[in-house]
Amino acid sequence: MALQNLYNSISNKEENTREKIRNAVKRGTYTFERDIKGDTCKVTLSYSTLIKGTTKPSYSLTDLHDLRGCALLISKPSVSVDIATNHAPGLEVASTIRQHLLESLPIAGYLRQTHLYWNIENLTVSQEINSPIQVVCHYLKALSKKIAINDQDIHFRNVEGTLDLQPLPANECRKLIKDYLFVKNNKDIKYEREISSFRFVEIFVNVFADQLVRLSLSSYFKVENLKLMVDKKNLHSTLVQTLLSVSKDFATKSMATKAAQKENISTPDDENAALGTIVQWDDSNHLLVFFLSQTPDSICALYRDKKNVPQNVKTLLQSKYIGDKNWDLDDYRNMDSKDLLSNLENLARKTTHKIDYPQYALSADNLIKMALILLRVRANIPVIVCGEAGCGKTSLIGFLSKVVEVKFRALNLHAGITEEIILLFMKESLKEADKGEIWLFFDEINTCNHIGLLADLIAHRMLNGKPIHHNIRLFAACNPYRIRTKTATEAGLLKPKESRFQEKSKLVYQVNPLPDQILDYVWDYGILKPAEEAKYIEIMVKELLKDLGHKVLSECLFFSQDFIRRTEESYSVSLRDVKRAIKLVKFFINSLKDRPPIKKYGKIIKYPLPSDITNNVRSYILALGLCYQSRLYEQRLRKEYRRRMSEILKKHKFNITEERFDRFIREEQENYIDRMQCPPNTAKNEALLENVLVMIVCILTKIPCFIIGATGSSKSLAVRLIIQNLQGVDSNDEYFRSLLQVYLIPHQGSSSSTSEGIHKVFEKAANYQKTSSDEFPILSVVLLDRVGLAETSLFNPLKVLHSLLEPSYPNTEPAVSCVAISNWRLDTSKSSRALLVQRPKFELNDLTETASRLLIKNENSPIKKASLQLLAQSYLNYEQRGQKLSNFHGLRDYYSLVKSLSQYNSLTPENIHLALTRNFGGIGNIEELVKDYFGLVIKNFNSSKEYDYKPIPIWDLINANLEDKDARHLMVIGKSDSIVNLLNYQLRKKGLDPVVILGSQFPEDQDDYSYSVLNRIMMCVETGRPLILTDLEIIYGSLYDLWNQNYIVVGSEEDPKFYARVALGAYSNPLLYVAPTFRCILVMDESKLEKADPPLLNRFEKQRMTMNDALMPQEQDLVETLKDWAESISTVKLRGFKQEDLFIGFDKNETLQSLVIDVKKSFPEADGGEVLIKCKEKLINIASSDGMIRAEQSNLHLEE
Repeated sequence: MALQNLYNSISNKEENTREKIRNAVKRGTYTFERDIKGDTCKVTLSYSTLIKGTTKPSYSLTDLHDLRGCALLISKPSVSVDIATNHAPGLEVASTIRQHLLESLPIAGYLRQTHLYWNIENLTVSQEINSPIQVVCHYLKALSKKIAINDQDIHFRNVEGTLDLQPLPANECRKLIKDYLFVKNNKDIKYEREISSFRFVEIFVNVFADQLVRLSLSSYFKVENLKLMVDKKNLHSTLVQTLLSVSKDFATKSMATKAAQKENISTPDDENAALGTIVQWDDSNHLLVFFLSQTPDSICALYRDKKNVPQNVKTLLQSKYIGDKNWDLDDYRNMDSKDLLSNLENLARKTTHKIDYPQYALSADNLIKMALILLRVRANIPVIVCGEAGCGKTSLIGFLSKVVEVKFRALNLHAGITEEIILLFMKESLKEADKGEIWLFFDEINTCNHIGLLADLIAHRMLNGKPIHHNIRLFAACNPYRIRTKTATEAGLLKPKESRFQEKSKLVYQVNPLPDQILDYVWDYGILKPAEEAKYIEIMVKELLKDLGHKVLSECLFFSQDFIRRTEESYSVSLRDVKRAIKLVKFFINSLKDRPPIKKYGKIIKYPLPSDITNNVRSYILALGLCYQSRLYEQRLRKEYRRRMSEILKKHKFNITEERFDRFIREEQENYIDRMQCPPNTAKNEALLENVLVMIVCILTKIPCFIIGATGSSKSLAVRLIIQNLQGVDSNDEYFRSLLQVYLIPHQGSSSSTSEGIHKVFEKAANYQKTSSDEFPILSVVLLDRVGLAETSLFNPLKVLHSLLEPSYPNTEPAVSCVAISNWRLDTSKSSRALLVQRPKFELNDLTETASRLLIKNENSPIKKASLQLLAQSYLNYEQRGQKLSNFHGLRDYYSLVKSLSQYNSLTPENIHLALTRNFGGIGNIEELVKDYFGLVIKNFNSSKEYDYKPIPIWDLINANLEDKDARHLMVIGKSDSIVNLLNYQLRKKGLDPVVILGSQFPEDQDDYSYSVLNRIMMCVETGRPLILTDLEIIYGSLYDLWNQNYIVVGSEEDPKFYARVALGAYSNPLLYVAPTFRCILVMDESKLEKADPPLLNRFEKQRMTMNDALMPQEQDLVETLKDWAESISTVKLRGFKQEDLFIGFDKNETLQSLVIDVKKSFPEADGGEVLIKCKEKLINIASSDGMIRAEQSNLHLEE
């Protein structure tokens, strides 16, 4: 409601005024009318119930001068105000995408609108001689007359013997700006209409003026001095022209970035539409002529390639080295880090004492970037850096602040940041600004919901209507607002069908578009060019690994980056991945050194065995496998990656084949899993092995990791094994005893997740980490379970992960370890901050191997691998082509099928039929599944004979589930109301005492209601009472660990105690006791089945039930008799008369069936005839009076 928005905007009004307006909004209606002839706007508000004794008040026009004044129009019962056009109030509305806010105000449609266009003729020109625009225009005027600028210095201060400069007229200044910024020597901007904001002119003028002032103060570049030292003409004009080009470069890059975002915002829904992309940090030479800080009279030139430096600039630079015949341009590309740092210090520092810098890989590329940023800082222009995730935006600005020796404060923004937090940050910063220059850095600016406040701060240097301190320099970083052109990955399941998420998932990054006033200052980094990235990698390997590094590792890392980009997208990987790989190399080198052997079953197994491959090279392979191979979601791609890596290793004389590369990784995985105590029937498949190794290594190195995979890819099982086995000094394995004890703090993702909830989990983990001691060392780990669902939240809570997973520079690692589990991949800005594992879909060999490990118990087993391959192939055929509802059945159902079969001593057709019906139930036609998809399997175990299929009654299947202590929990699909009552009745007949919990349909019932329901559920779990749940979607996510049944086991083998986690946001009970007799039945309404979450479906044994399924044979005969009677009594000659018209609320699938069951339950001793009579009486009782009159004309016998 527009007036509600209006009320919410009035933050500065006193409380009583706000209360009046709020009441008016709640109780009133309002209209806007426009008098075209009188050219006035009439605003009227009236209450539905008028208050007695009220009169129309009059208002002065001064009350209407701003938004608050307009709001006063609705503070009385009935108000009419005429606004004459010559005294119309000003109403300022914030600019939004497609002007959504303006359109939401009805009054806007009744006011005359004038659109202002940018025009150079409207440029305000200061008449202060020392103002930036006067400095620039005097030099531009002199530049247009080359003789003048090369023969005469320009002085902006009183100098004896020179004429005082006079300000240039405004028209002349506008013409000079127009000529030099828009057209001359500028290929990027050909026409004035490409400029859309005065800020582009401001950027150009301020940067150029700062350099020109330094030029005018330089004694070295005085005209007379140059003539004495250098026998070259036009040096002065060459220098000014070079500085001009640099300044124009700033403005043109900002315009290109702005145009790119606008193109993406206005892109139609057609995914094949041509999309513009934000201009990259291009491959131009980026020539910069820069005045040095340590020696202000000196200049230096920065460039990428010295071959592309113009001759006039070479001459200019050589003028400083008169008589040095060996002088040559510096080659920055081949300069080592120490010399590059020395050059940077000359540019940025004013002092010369030694500084201990944090670790940073300095290259020619980021040296130039820092110089460009420094130019903006000197001109007091905001620096907003836009670039792909991981391109080094934050660390670059942080490192530069260390060099410049200024205070640096960063605020990591996300969707959960409040206005109060921003204001508190600014309040503290303003105090610091009194002491000297301070740099304020706002990271991820386009994720914040208070972009209006930040836009005013950055674009206008205003905070709450007041200018900020002149010592403050403003910086920000953001990811580009860009439409995704293709799917980055096919790993895991499809994302949920939720409109907001579908809209956001079209974006590469989950960000909001930047307002125009901020876009004007954006400067794009884009993506590193291959040559620059190769140089970065080489520097990082050399600096971080020292003697442990090798050229082959740099080459493998560079190719790995390229391989992932070609497989996914150009922005999918960054230098963050390189840094993680190097960190893992260090870990594996230390870990493999003197690793204790495995002592199990009386055997001692040493690892690694002696080999021609050193532990260093083995560590390279393991690090590459975890960082790059694990993120590839197809086995074909993984194999290709290993092949290419082996080629590079062979080129450097290391005997590594594709198979050997794979074997090294497998050996490491098996070494960890073999040290663990695993539950019986644990299938040690490739997914489990990979998940366990990645999770352990990432936990120990504090590298965040995201495990992406479909339900059943052993993600939760891997977590359980790690928690049970990594117990520090209490671990069973010698190697594990040398590691820290892992303590897990879980968070369950859901559509109601908030930033605050996620932040609390990390805060709780950090606090627990503080309890670690030398005697009892622990390692806190945050588990973000089903984190993908949190991405569907309206609050965009996952943006808080940016600062939690990657703390502010110069910190190098998060406070606690983090493992995130999801069924689909998150957006790039999140996944780039973690090591990414994307589990490929299980193939035939994986499924066969899983079945073999569980069913072939010894070499003499009658079950052969070929038979199990047939079983696996049958499942794949059904999973890919037989499911009418995508992902209804999945890997968990296949595992449960195999585990069910493993309970039998021999596989018979009857056993297979029962196992199939139990684990692949819930579908309409189970006979088709058994015959068409698994028919060959049954035939194979039936001596090649055809199997005589007989349906299994639904109650037999439910009873089999309830009596099987190893079975999954049960989901019954049908019409939930009737099914719940039926299940409750049948369970009580079995002597059980179920607890039925029905969900609330009220949207307000969220937090408190959820906690109340969870408490009841937890009581049932601990006491072992059967539980029937329905319509509780808001808390199902909190019970996933319970339904996984991967319990934490405590106690002896003879008397084990089982525990599970029940999580709700930041609040959790990590060890909830699960009684052995506890069973859960979840009733799913069949109308909700299509939208149900696949991970929820896959955790249950599913059966479909109707009321007919609940009837005994005698009861079915009674229902058929009643059907005939009901049809006869409702069959009349009147057209259109139906059973529903006679019996109110009649349902042919439920009414008669439930009636028979109810009567039998109420009168257990009654025979069939008595039951029929009582049923008919009950039907007559619900019949309509007019229907009974019409029934006299029915086909029913009159006596009946």
